[in-house]
Amino acid sequence: MFWQWFFVIFFTILAFSCVCYILFISSDTIIQEKRSDMLEEYERVYDNETGNIYRAYNGFLDDIGDQSRYTPITDSQYAEGYDGWIDK
Repeated sequence: MFWQWFFVIFFTILAFSCVCYILFISSDTIIQEKRSDMLEEYERVYDNETGNIYRAYNGFLDDIGDQSRYTPITDSQYAEGYDGWIDK
């Protein structure tokens, strides 16, 4: 009986630690992507018409004014990468 509870508790803790590690790695990736965009002076935008994510020059959203087509991406979308570039 003791060993059954021991293994149940052990594998529960192991599963929880694996989930925590996966969440830590994905958040670290998001931070790295944001840092890269900041240092290289880019911003990522979501195209509402096509569903693609683009890496645009810094200030792109300010330049276009109307943000009905392009919107800033959310933190979770950073992990998806980007589909193309928007340059001046």
